[in-house]
Amino acid sequence: MRKITLAVAALAAVAVLSGCSKKDEKYSEAKRLMNAGSYSQAQPLYEEAAANHNADAEFYVDMGYNCLGLQKYVTAEECFNHAISMEKELEEAYRGLGISCYEQGKLSDAITAFNKAIEQVNSQVQALEYDILEYRGDCEARLMKYDEAIKTYDALIELGVHREDQYINKGRIYLAMNNTDEATECFNKVIEKKGNDVEMYFAIYQSYVENGFTDEGVKYLSKALEVKGDSAEAHLYRGKIYYLMGNNSAALTELQYPMEEGIHEAALYEAFCYEAMGDTDKAEVIYKEELTKNYDPEMANYFALCLSRKGDYNTAWNVVHKAISDYPDCACIRDLLWNEVVLYEKMGYYPSAYTHLLEYQSKYPGDSLVQQELEFLLMKIG
Repeated sequence: MRKITLAVAALAAVAVLSGCSKKDEKYSEAKRLMNAGSYSQAQPLYEEAAANHNADAEFYVDMGYNCLGLQKYVTAEECFNHAISMEKELEEAYRGLGISCYEQGKLSDAITAFNKAIEQVNSQVQALEYDILEYRGDCEARLMKYDEAIKTYDALIELGVHREDQYINKGRIYLAMNNTDEATECFNKVIEKKGNDVEMYFAIYQSYVENGFTDEGVKYLSKALEVKGDSAEAHLYRGKIYYLMGNNSAALTELQYPMEEGIHEAALYEAFCYEAMGDTDKAEVIYKEELTKNYDPEMANYFALCLSRKGDYNTAWNVVHKAISDYPDCACIRDLLWNEVVLYEKMGYYPSAYTHLLEYQSKYPGDSLVQQELEFLLMKIG
């Protein structure tokens, strides 16, 4: 099921919903930095402010959202729980608590928190509540509570919230239930409204692939190729489609124009194509050149995976380590931290892999793969 990405703008917006009482300068500066997305700079100021004055519930909500920005989900959960202990009818705190649990994989706890957040609504449903319902629907789907998830998405559809997205979410659920007829009906509703939207076809394709219906999904990619357009973005999408369909030569032809236009994602897919064609050296050159021009930790992670598949674990580890060190708050930090553990393991550094996996577990305690991996590493360490 689709994992909803928490936008930086949403964090800032929610954190300033409540009134702002006069507090010390440390807190004011911390709040300003958080709203600007400078979470690492804001955190020590929050901690100083907490020690220097009698912090209220609003303070701990703000600090909790800053911790979410840092992907410190356990600490965020503690902050939101502290806020709730001080003021129980606080929608923003329950929402933040739900997100903290969601990111840790504690989905039942997340649903409980999201329901408590909805209970605090005493007026017309607004954007904040739409966001809460989308999170709740995703939790229900991932817990295979399909009937509940469908009801949640139906509520969002009735409210008029991103209707096409909700129909795609419903279609995913029906596919998970092996109900392809209902899924097709949902997807057809989206196509009626957004038949020229290539991204929409991608989302439908991914829904089928995630649920084991790859052949059906490819049909939607074929429909996406029928969407006309000569912009660099249109060529990029066609390149991505051809890559997914295994036609790497056609993909490279389409990617040429967006590459000339300097579109970063085009370089990523060009590297994918060359690796798929067996030319890992060419893929490596593309990664290095693009990362030099326009460094991106997510692309660095893909580069490390390419190097790992090639057997160059030391270089791959260096690439991952640089991304973690330079971009500790990036959106892909969880994947980077996991891959660092895997690379330690592949290089035979089992004690280091074990230590880093314990650190990973402390940040993401809901990851079901961790315990099995820890037992394997303990066996290797002896």
